[in-house]
Amino acid sequence: MKELATSLKNQISTRINSPLFGAFALAWLTFNHKYFIILFSSGSIESRLDLARVTCFPDGISILVNGILNPLYGAMAFLIFYPILSILVFAWWQKTQVWLKFVKMYIDQTMPHNQDEYNKLAVDYDALERKQQKEIVDLRNEKATLAVQQEDAEANEQLTKVELVRTHKKLKAISKELKLLKKEAESYKKQLEKSTKTLKETELRLLQLGEVRHEVAQYVDPNKYSFSPTKK
Repeated sequence: MKELATSLKNQISTRINSPLFGAFALAWLTFNHKYFIILFSSGSIESRLDLARVTCFPDGISILVNGILNPLYGAMAFLIFYPILSILVFAWWQKTQVWLKFVKMYIDQTMPHNQDEYNKLAVDYDALERKQQKEIVDLRNEKATLAVQQEDAEANEQLTKVELVRTHKKLKAISKELKLLKKEAESYKKQLEKSTKTLKETELRLLQLGEVRHEVAQYVDPNKYSFSPTKK
């Protein structure tokens, strides 16, 4: 009998310590908290039980839904999502611990631990500050130089634009002169062609005249008809 009682006690303890039982109990208390509020309120036990039954479990469907299904769904959701959330929180906590460890190591490596280290850090800081001031001055000088170069470039650009305008005007004038010269050359060419044609016609006439003269000379006595010029 004692062994049976011990076995029963162990079984009950195992069931109570089960995650499903604990999640179901927590979900049941969450969905039916009005039942315990009414149960522990003032009044007789019979009236409180009747009020709790009417308010929380008025019918069989309410008993099934509020007493079993809703707590069961809540327990299952808790058992499914709680480990996932726990893993995410644990991973974030681990990363935070690693980051804190690195921050602590950095602080331990950079912060001075005695007066000598503090003095060395102060000297290094002064040297770094002087270096930064020198770089700032160099950058300002470089900026001023670049500004002057930009102004010179803009002035040169303006001069270049003026020169381009002048060159364009000169090219237009030269193009106009070339057109005039082309017209004059065409006129000269026409005159030359006309003169060449006239010269060819003259040569042809002279050639014809020579032939006529030769034919006449065959029939006319040269002693009788002299073509010598008369002396005055």
